[in-house]
Amino acid sequence: MAAHRQAGFTLLEILVVVVIAAIITSMAVLSLPDSGPQTLLEREQARLRASLQSMCDRALLSGSVQGVRFFRQGYDFWHRSESSWQPLAANRRPLTVNWPESLTYRLSVEGHELSAAVPARPQVRCSALEPPTAFRLELRSGRHRLTLSWPE
Repeated sequence: MAAHRQAGFTLLEILVVVVIAAIITSMAVLSLPDSGPQTLLEREQARLRASLQSMCDRALLSGSVQGVRFFRQGYDFWHRSESSWQPLAANRRPLTVNWPESLTYRLSVEGHELSAAVPARPQVRCSALEPPTAFRLELRSGRHRLTLSWPE
């Protein structure tokens, strides 16, 4: 008598297919750009927070005064050398971060709202001898807003 085998898939075969489908789906979802306004604001806030922390750490370790200057298109980093402010440079280019086009901001430093005009020197400073300049930055993209207060 011939052995009779039932047609169909085993539970293990089905589980393997489900796991492979889940891996492929997660790879596809992670590769999609997430360009919503809230995500854009969160990304810019995280980037700025990390840059500020790095700037203050650099000031503390080097014993120098470091600063950041905000302007309509973005922000850049400066250091105090002798009696004047000089832009920080990497490969002879100023360290400047440009905001995405849709992003606007409002800046208050030590309780005073500042204009969007390009200042001659940094509005926010860190040094080894003084606490960092306190500021509040509101980032806006469309109807979405996100606020960064420094120091935290």
